[in-house]
Amino acid sequence: MEASIEVEANSEASQVKHFLLLIGVTQDVAQTFEDEKMTYNAILKASDEQLKNYLGLTRLGDRLSLRSFCENHHGKNDGCSKADTDLRKKRLIEELAKKRIKKQHTVQSAQKGISVAAKSTRKVELSWLHCRKGSAFKVVRMKEGGGTRNVDIPKTANKEEIVKIAEGVFFPDEKSCFGKASEMKVDLFDFKKEKISSSILVDDENVPFTLGFYIDYFKLSLQEDDNGETDDDLDHESHKIPLAAIKTGLKYGREQALDLLETVPDITLERSNITQTLLNIYKSSDLCNTFVNFVLKDEMAQDRDGVKREIYSIFWEEITCHYFDGGKSFVPRVGPDITDDLCKILGRALIHCFLLTRIMPIQISKAFMIAVIVGEESLFDQDFLDAFLEYVLDYEAAVLRKALQEAESGKLEVATQRQTLEIVSLYGIRALPTHENIKSLLISTARCELVQKVNRAIGKFREGMLEMGSQIIADASKEDVLELYADLYPTSEKLLSLVIPDVDGALTKLEEEVLQHLRRYICAADSGTLKSLLRFITGSHYLVASEIKVIFHLSIGNIPCFVVHTCSCTVDLPVGSYLGFADFKSQLDSILSNPESWKFYLV
Repeated sequence: MEASIEVEANSEASQVKHFLLLIGVTQDVAQTFEDEKMTYNAILKASDEQLKNYLGLTRLGDRLSLRSFCENHHGKNDGCSKADTDLRKKRLIEELAKKRIKKQHTVQSAQKGISVAAKSTRKVELSWLHCRKGSAFKVVRMKEGGGTRNVDIPKTANKEEIVKIAEGVFFPDEKSCFGKASEMKVDLFDFKKEKISSSILVDDENVPFTLGFYIDYFKLSLQEDDNGETDDDLDHESHKIPLAAIKTGLKYGREQALDLLETVPDITLERSNITQTLLNIYKSSDLCNTFVNFVLKDEMAQDRDGVKREIYSIFWEEITCHYFDGGKSFVPRVGPDITDDLCKILGRALIHCFLLTRIMPIQISKAFMIAVIVGEESLFDQDFLDAFLEYVLDYEAAVLRKALQEAESGKLEVATQRQTLEIVSLYGIRALPTHENIKSLLISTARCELVQKVNRAIGKFREGMLEMGSQIIADASKEDVLELYADLYPTSEKLLSLVIPDVDGALTKLEEEVLQHLRRYICAADSGTLKSLLRFITGSHYLVASEIKVIFHLSIGNIPCFVVHTCSCTVDLPVGSYLGFADFKSQLDSILSNPESWKFYLV
């Protein structure tokens, strides 16, 4: 009994800690509440003086918010005795059992040749309730793509299958006037706007939800409530089930925050001192909820997002080099120069950068970023293993993947074992890798390197983020972070799909030729060249542009003039000057390697 109470107390204290972090309380204060096992009941009984002086919750607004949170979550007696509840469940089970026996008898009778009509579907009225974060549910009308739809749904359909059917009805081609279904959290509610679970608890047993079982159970429940009188509405063939589509996650959090920004005066920077200037700016949260434009000294450019993307790209490239460590992906170094203040500054800069430009520095390890935004508890063994294989160098990752493959076959080759030992010994591992322990060895190493060693940095990064944009990450999930990383990661195929000629009518032969040169250059580019080209065109190493337009101009003289318009993500290609693809590639390589090419000019 004591163990059960202890687990429940820890769970409530963890939820209290999570709530405090969401409203902007520091990590240290929130951790104190968890360490002291401050449950809902304990907080409601605590005095203002105790919350303020002993637990560190100094702001009155925070104390009032916390008490309200605990009152809403504190368990309340529903007025029914356990005996009444048990009796009710028993009667429901008996009634459901009778119905099952009756249905089985009907099926058997039909098999013996007796004609019995049995419907395999029920007509269900589906409606769409839309909810923006922080707002109430609102019925979507027919003219907006909602309305009430009568749909035949199999009685055997489970909750997930009904949601898929409803998405097909309300999101044709996965689109609607409110956005894509993939950008929303979609769930199933009953007519009382209470969420429908994937299973129904009957007599302490979880019975899988199906439409037929749900309707039978619902009828019997109402019969019990009405002393045996059946609600006439339940005899109708049509049953109303609202579908709730709730916009949540990183994408929507960013959209919502953008609507609330206030514009502040332009900030001037020198290209040679961008990193230090931004570090000084983000020492405070003064830029919280602000939209800012940048000016690069001695460069002629108006910031219509292109300059912002360029500045933040330079910033994160230099920050990663100076303060992070890794192979292909990175986590903060452990050292005296990686202070708590620096991590909070970087947290503020990261969330403000994402808010203004949609740039997330995906060179930072996924595992580290998920731990910061969502929490370490959302990471599983496979997440750590995948992140570690991205953290080490390409050669090391190839060796470790080979070792894992050999381990699955039951034998680790001597050469592979030696190479693996050389790699893991870099991280303090002295145990000899075998086919039995290699996977667990790598997972424990990954957990140590990517989270445990940098756990303090994780907390301070999150503090900085919450100061600058708590609403952006409030509902973020691990899937949101992984999806964002996948969307931003550049590949030749993705970049080619964005390249669109912006001309009236058909392309001329010379325009088609130079466009083909650009496409071939993208196809042949290695990872580094591809990121460099992408940043040259858009200002970012990553895929933040929805399209890259290509326009054309006639060359003047013998030297082609390759021009890009960074703010609009447009390439202006010269026509008729290149001797062939080799000439095009040579000149574009020269442009990308020339520091002067990266300065902004008005054209």
